Amino acid sequence: MIIMPSSFTEVTNTGYASRIKNAVVGGVVGVVLIPVSLMLLWMNEGNSAKSHAGLSELSKLAVTVPADRVDVENEGKPVHLTGKATTEEVLKDERFQVSATALRLTTRVEMFQWRESETTETKTTAGGGEKTVTTYEYEKAWSLQPIDSSLFRHPEGHENPPMPYESAELLTKEATVGAFRLNEDLVRQIGGEIPLELTVDHRAALPEEMREGLKDSDSGYYQGEDPSVPAVGDLRIAFSVVPPALISFIAKQQGDTFEAFVARNGKRFSPLRMGELSIEGVIAAERSDLKILTWILRLVGLILMVIGFAMIFKPLAVVSSFLPFLGDIVAAGTFVMAILISLGLSLTTIAVAWVFYRPLVGIPLLLVAVAFLMMALRKMGKAKKLRVATA
Repeated sequence: MIIMPSSFTEVTNTGYASRIKNAVVGGVVGVVLIPVSLMLLWMNEGNSAKSHAGLSELSKLAVTVPADRVDVENEGKPVHLTGKATTEEVLKDERFQVSATALRLTTRVEMFQWRESETTETKTTAGGGEKTVTTYEYEKAWSLQPIDSSLFRHPEGHENPPMPYESAELLTKEATVGAFRLNEDLVRQIGGEIPLELTVDHRAALPEEMREGLKDSDSGYYQGEDPSVPAVGDLRIAFSVVPPALISFIAKQQGDTFEAFVARNGKRFSPLRMGELSIEGVIAAERSDLKILTWILRLVGLILMVIGFAMIFKPLAVVSSFLPFLGDIVAAGTFVMAILISLGLSLTTIAVAWVFYRPLVGIPLLLVAVAFLMMALRKMGKAKKLRVATA
């Protein structure tokens, strides 16, 4: 439930000279961002190539073994198992005296708190100045993490109390698949979480000092006057478990347990998936996750580079903003240049990395990158002619 927010507005006026100074400082920050983004892109491609190579090595070496017996001949080798992960260990959250026989027991604690959001609108004024209108809005919402209201722009009337309990996660140390014991890394990867239904026995086990303060709710316990009209400081406490489940995984056999397989290039693997999957199925799922992560980091690197070049070019737009319409044109043009140059440099970095790691793919990509850089250079030439013409 979200309550209608309260808001405060602040107006800041920045002079033309101050804007130029701030833009130059921002340009220096932009110069730093460019190598950071290039390094991120290069390391990401290297990690992706090494991970794919490591997975190929793992796929060739792994052998499928039965889960019902430990074969010493497979000691130190990567093995593939499919079986039901089970445990007899009872996990218990001592704070609430909630226990369950499960692979994982999770306690989620949410508190109703004030939350601050900030929106900024900037307009260029005559003479190259700038007017900034900043609006701070405050709303109440549920949060798993404590929100420090002392950091708010306007903390008065929006104070959050300390969070009395934190969320917690307990993992079994006695999980098994057939004759094998699972290590913590494998147990942590097991999914299939379901809500834990609380019973009268759970409430009876609550510490006496909690019984009056905690009400029963659909998801667990509620601390507060009225769940339908929550107040700041109210708590929602829910419990969930990961029950026994069918899993498939690949890891290095070490006695009757496992550890991560280390490829020749140093990459570590112990991939686990839910359900019954072959070696090829587990590897394919791992490759799919790796591709998603690789593309996310590529996008992050590109965005950092665009921001860096935009900050480097910003002084041009600020200098031109003594005439608002001219400043807008230059700002739009430099932003397009920032995108084109960033695309070109990002593709170049990825292509060079692929020439190093994957030559057959890297060389064509390098040609595409050069084309983007040429487009950016032409755009810069046109922008320069425009500035000369307007001067």
